[in-house]
Amino acid sequence: MNITRKIEELKKMDTKKALLLFTYVNFINVMLHMAGFYATYISVGLEYFIYYIKISSMLLVYWSMPREGLYVNRRIKNSFKVMIGLDVMEVCIYFMHGSATYLKVVLAASFIIKFVLEYCIYENLVYVHYSFYDKIRSNDGIGKYISFNTKWILIYLAIIVTFFLTYIGRKPFLWIVLMFLLASRLYYSVKIVKDCYDDIRFRIIERSGFYNTDAKEKGIYADKILNSKKTKWTIGIAAIFVLIMANIYTSFDICLLVDSEGKKLTEQTSAHAFSCKTDDVYIYTLRNLFPVWTGFYNEKYGIVNIKTGENTGAIYDKYPSFDDVGIAYDGKRHFIDLNGDKVCKIPWFITRRISERQRFLTGLAEVINDAYRDYYDYKDIDFLEYRGVKFEKDFYDERTYQNRYFDSEVYDSLYYYDCFTYFNCKDICEFETDLGDMYGLINKKGEIIAEPQYSEIYTDANYEVSECRGKQYDLIAGDGKKLCAWGSLGGDRGIVYADGQIIDLEGNIWNYYFDDKTKNQKCLRIRRNEKIIFDSTLYTDYCAVYSKDYKLINLIAKKNDSDYSVLIDLNGKQVIPGEYNWLKVYDDGSVVGVTKDNTVVAADLNGNMIDTGYTYKRYDVIRQIIHVCDESGTVPKYNLMNIKGQILCEKWFDVKLTSDDNYTYYGKDLTDNSVTWFRYCPETMSMKVLGTAKGYADYDDWDYCRVTYRAALNIVEPEEEPDKLAEKYKWIYQYDSCDAPFDRLGTNVYCVSKEDLRKKYNYWR
Repeated sequence: MNITRKIEELKKMDTKKALLLFTYVNFINVMLHMAGFYATYISVGLEYFIYYIKISSMLLVYWSMPREGLYVNRRIKNSFKVMIGLDVMEVCIYFMHGSATYLKVVLAASFIIKFVLEYCIYENLVYVHYSFYDKIRSNDGIGKYISFNTKWILIYLAIIVTFFLTYIGRKPFLWIVLMFLLASRLYYSVKIVKDCYDDIRFRIIERSGFYNTDAKEKGIYADKILNSKKTKWTIGIAAIFVLIMANIYTSFDICLLVDSEGKKLTEQTSAHAFSCKTDDVYIYTLRNLFPVWTGFYNEKYGIVNIKTGENTGAIYDKYPSFDDVGIAYDGKRHFIDLNGDKVCKIPWFITRRISERQRFLTGLAEVINDAYRDYYDYKDIDFLEYRGVKFEKDFYDERTYQNRYFDSEVYDSLYYYDCFTYFNCKDICEFETDLGDMYGLINKKGEIIAEPQYSEIYTDANYEVSECRGKQYDLIAGDGKKLCAWGSLGGDRGIVYADGQIIDLEGNIWNYYFDDKTKNQKCLRIRRNEKIIFDSTLYTDYCAVYSKDYKLINLIAKKNDSDYSVLIDLNGKQVIPGEYNWLKVYDDGSVVGVTKDNTVVAADLNGNMIDTGYTYKRYDVIRQIIHVCDESGTVPKYNLMNIKGQILCEKWFDVKLTSDDNYTYYGKDLTDNSVTWFRYCPETMSMKVLGTAKGYADYDDWDYCRVTYRAALNIVEPEEEPDKLAEKYKWIYQYDSCDAPFDRLGTNVYCVSKEDLRKKYNYWR
């Protein structure tokens, strides 16, 4: 009753005031989003609040206008009804959208319809103004109509032309012109409402029979459609149907988990294949009733323990991507363990998401500002894609996915260290916020170590010091303590150095500087505790080499007269002879270098050196493996080498070896048309042959293998037919990925034997 009384009171509100309120609210809404072209600041919560205010202002206009009688009032009222329905539809799409491409078309169509309806609303007001003064034969009033109408049409045409010039011509400065035109539209909208809206004039024109019978009948027909009980019932039933389809989740009993005897390991079923995290813990999937093509398809995930019977239920909107220690982010501000128990809670402000319209504007800005837009296809960009906060492991997974086909040092330069856990050895995790795209640090207790105010964060190999770059430059120790801040920072293994100072892993400050001894020649001078420990005019830059107790013992120094580097001690004596394009010293004292001739050299800090003579191809940072080529014969052959200079594969291959996952490689031999799989053991720095599939290698220019499903099964159990494998394995399944290069189908085969020995093989078929 109170709501009904409030609505009745709102109906008594002056329609002109309601129209003015809507005009101002609509302008503020548009300008807020226009400003989002330059800065990302509109969150999901703010977006929903803006929708609430805008829909409320339109309802005020709708309720304040008379329900019966005036034909013009009904036209404007129906326009607002359609706009309210479109805004409600947009909110529903944003709230439960999937990833169907056509949803972007629906939203674009909604925007265009509202744009046209807004034009028609004010055009109707101007037209009534003209009709009134034409009826009373007032030339002044008709002249004002012509002025209003001409300017209104020109403003809308200018807005449309400017937008297309901004997009097609890639002229970002025209966005400011577009904002000016929208401000002009506000000015004339207010003028039209104040000067043209008059209920008395509406009644005079209506009663004078100015509108012809056909126009009235069309208006009455449209009014009947929008206000009929059939239309209302149809919309209501459709809304209930959508809610049911979107919120009921089921597996459809598609996938079961059974042992080799066909006995169910759990009553829980899954819409897709179970994902095995340990011998007892599995992740299952439930899906709603919408087909994928509708765009409202969605999945939820749950965790089940087949040993204890514990089941979390399908409560996770985000797939729990567990790391090597069994921790995952659940998408709801918590890190969880394999049992679904909460490990820590994440502060709410770092999980804020930008709104979908803001994401669209940000993507639009990237397209308009991209000088190389013609080289890319932006029509498939999913501006509605859900992101949310990202953590360090997510960065690694994303970089691995985006760059898994590169076969160069560009691929390796993306990796500074091995990252298969969310929290590092100091229990610190780097994160990136969705709102603002800023980076910060958080510890395992859920405490913020570094506020999300940095554009980049670099962490040293031992996680002792993090270099944070943004509006200010900070060095943050592993315990969260800020060491200092400077204007220009760089980093190397073991230390972080800045203009004038060096921070070691203990947080101590070393002073160093470049000095002009001869006024035209720079020298490299390093001080510690006011004592000069190195001084030379031969070098201008260096990278420190530390012992296990973090004492400075050697320098990889760059020469003044060339871009080559040498390995020297603190007395300036070369540890190993020669100049190198690239040098790296490892914790165990091993040294790997690439000479001027692009051949690989393996050495140690004692001066022992092996010139392998093999040509350097690429370096695998994560696994510390060098890809080499033997070019001594008529046909180049490829192999892998460890940091000791030892060749890992007994057989040399015709094509460069490729890594499938963390430690699995395969090589291709064109002579006998075979593919051989290897598993690298980091502890022994050696390779183990997993198996060879003959007759399945298919040569192409991209060095990838095409291997059939049967070939992969032959690797698993080469002596038996694939049909007999089910007798020896608890379960076997495969799933397909559409992201394989050049439209090939990537497939994973998972097998768990009765002895619980898991094997995983990736291959191309």
